[in-house]
Amino acid sequence: MRIVHKGSLSGFCLLAAVLVFFTAPCKGAVYTWKGNGAEWAKNSHWYSTGVPTELDYVIFSANPREDPFVNANAAAAAINFAAGVRTTTISGTVYTLSIVLGMTNNSVNQQIINVPLNLTGSQEWKAAAGDFSIGGSANLNGNMLTVSGDHDTTINGSISGTGGIIKNGSGTLTLNGNNTFSGPVSINGGTVVLNSEGTIRNVLSISVNAGKLFLGGNGGWAESSAEVYLLGGDLEIGDQSEGLGELQISAHSRIKLKPGGAATILRFAGANWSGGSLTIYGWSGQPGHPGTDDRIFFESKPNDMFLIYVTFAGFDPGGMVLDVGNSWELVPVPETSDYALMTGLALLIFSVHRRLALVNP
Repeated sequence: MRIVHKGSLSGFCLLAAVLVFFTAPCKGAVYTWKGNGAEWAKNSHWYSTGVPTELDYVIFSANPREDPFVNANAAAAAINFAAGVRTTTISGTVYTLSIVLGMTNNSVNQQIINVPLNLTGSQEWKAAAGDFSIGGSANLNGNMLTVSGDHDTTINGSISGTGGIIKNGSGTLTLNGNNTFSGPVSINGGTVVLNSEGTIRNVLSISVNAGKLFLGGNGGWAESSAEVYLLGGDLEIGDQSEGLGELQISAHSRIKLKPGGAATILRFAGANWSGGSLTIYGWSGQPGHPGTDDRIFFESKPNDMFLIYVTFAGFDPGGMVLDVGNSWELVPVPETSDYALMTGLALLIFSVHRRLALVNP
């Protein structure tokens, strides 16, 4: 007779839940939404006995007559929208839906979650075949939320709690809410769109390892203290001026301005370099002079090591800063002949002033 230890079985179940999503649940059951009524917390609306709990997997695998309405605090280990399911809206405003492992959209149709979400474990929201639209709030509760997939996820509700966001896959994650979460944001692929300063109000750092961080769209930017680490990706701005914390360059990265008359300003608290280079696209003006459209400023003067590794596309390699009173503007270095002429004139003026000082002490 074989004896299976309870602890070993529990560990096996956890591994199986992670590796084989929905195929072999160990502790919980699989619940399929019937849609013969709207109330989530009603036994007869599910293909299984009872109502799903945090141990159970929820599947939307057919086109239900009615979409679910969360009429009591609800929970699921994970939620899967199967291939072919029409757009389904999970709604509710009073009660929360707690999720342990995450959500996957395997349907080409957008899935809409308009209920407050409570993350009870680090998890993944995967827009595999279609988009996600999240209209309710989301409490991270100290967990990491990974948003992945080749399709797009838009979060219109507010994100709160400690914990952070990881972006994987080629899709776009758009944050529109007035968020208060305080963890880091890490971009490993695709695009993250921040449509106002309120989306990262308490975020301490944003790391762009690959893909793109887009600062844009709806305005409302003033000053954010979030440090930006460019580790091989892109930082792109829209039509609104933005203020951020320190800019850290650690690998070959790019900043893309948006020329065209908006005259936006991208402002950083300072700059540091530890490797790689920074190429800036979309700058217009005369080298060695203030820009004529989009411009980049620093509150503290960048060091020479940082400036050496800056290149403005279409101009000679290297950057310089102009003292504009309470900040420093980053501009391309003049062409070699122009720079030599400027240096010579500066030395001549210094020599004349020195001679006059000696003659008229």
